[in-house]
Amino acid sequence: MTSALLSEVGRGEVRTPTTIVGVPLSPEEVGRRIVRAREDMTPKPWSQFDLALALGVSPSTIYRWEKGKLPSMNELLRVAEVLGKPADYLTEPPERQVGMAELLRRLEALEEAVAESVALTREALTLLHEAQPQVAGERRARRATG
Repeated sequence: MTSALLSEVGRGEVRTPTTIVGVPLSPEEVGRRIVRAREDMTPKPWSQFDLALALGVSPSTIYRWEKGKLPSMNELLRVAEVLGKPADYLTEPPERQVGMAELLRRLEALEEAVAESVALTREALTLLHEAQPQVAGERRARRATG
């Protein structure tokens, strides 16, 4: 199936996003990034109150977010926008984003590894099956002489 999908992608028949969302940030890291972005505002750093005012929420809400109790994804995107950061600043580290081509390459490599494992397992089972009568014969011979 992967080969078919790869050929469809290669011919441009499948429309795919250029970036796939990877592993999300921890809530604590998102909170630290909100603090850092708030403090990096110019001409002077923003307080929790300033950010709360810009977002139309209470300062205690900002405090909770900064401590890792996160809002919805839409609110996170809004926070990033208000703080002048790219959308992925609070949702995912850029180094963890994986392009579709890389994702397909990894999938194909995994498919090959699984196929190799299946072939080796079948070979081992065949050898065990073939050896079973011989082992049974040796057991009978040991019992007869023992």
